[in-house]
Amino acid sequence: MIITGLLTAVGIYIVMYRIGIKKFCGYLAATDATLMLVLFVVFFGTFSGMITGLIAGIFLSAMLTGSKRIFGSQKIVRSGKFIAWRDQV
Repeated sequence: MIITGLLTAVGIYIVMYRIGIKKFCGYLAATDATLMLVLFVVFFGTFSGMITGLIAGIFLSAMLTGSKRIFGSQKIVRSGKFIAWRDQV
């Protein structure tokens, strides 16, 4: 269960990194809550599935927190008529 959770977390992290990890790090609480909910729904049905989802969520939360410290984060800001991603310090 731990290895399955770790591999699931790494797979999701790789997809998030390719999309833009800074964008996800700007909204850590929303990202954590959404991913935990999605993982519980995906692995619902067995006890080992629920534990796998929980472990994957914990690993993802730790990886995102570390990524925010390493890479920084971006948030959506509005400048006039336009919306853009800006780096946060």
